[in-house]
Amino acid sequence: MKTHGNILVVAYGDGSVSSFDISSGMPVSNNDLQQTSGSIQFDGVPAGVDISSDGRWAVFGDSHRTGGSLPGLVEVADISSGKIARTTAFQLGSGLNSNNVWLSPDNTLLYVTNNYSGQITAAFFNDATGEIGPICVSPVLKDFGLTWVFATGISTATASGTGKVLYVGEWGNPSGIGIVSVSSNGTSCVLTESASSPASDPQSGALTSIGVLPPRKF
Repeated sequence: MKTHGNILVVAYGDGSVSSFDISSGMPVSNNDLQQTSGSIQFDGVPAGVDISSDGRWAVFGDSHRTGGSLPGLVEVADISSGKIARTTAFQLGSGLNSNNVWLSPDNTLLYVTNNYSGQITAAFFNDATGEIGPICVSPVLKDFGLTWVFATGISTATASGTGKVLYVGEWGNPSGIGIVSVSSNGTSCVLTESASSPASDPQSGALTSIGVLPPRKF
């Protein structure tokens, strides 16, 4: 789930999404429960949720309904009315599953963890139209399938621009934190894993989320 202003957007394990008015503190349904386009067309399940900085767009990252592998899939919906409009699904290419999504601080790039293939996808995001544009996909991150088996939370290192560096939770025993630099010229991008990646997280046997200070402003 994700909040922005007076709206709470929620994704469910049956492939549906809905929103709630939280202006009074207690969530009140906006009566917009719906099966997403991705669940109907591609058997996807919206798992990760993010909302654009202006509060206009909700973005969902999809996994496979039955727990199997699904080529990268995200969905975008206009929420400017205070309710979730019909979602539009965008296929992202070779990375498998897309449970976690994170918009760059300047809203130009959407970052996606390809949970089942150990990769990261970056997709250009048009915050005027909600369209997903060209993508770049990282190589498989180090030690995938050896010390870790599932890419989890994602966050940007800085609170401005593209975020410059991505931190990626790597579920394992022990877990690690992937470090991936972002290079973008506005029309194309490159994702490069740092020589110092992954950072070891020996205190965590199953790292599932990650956060950075200072946080992104939205």
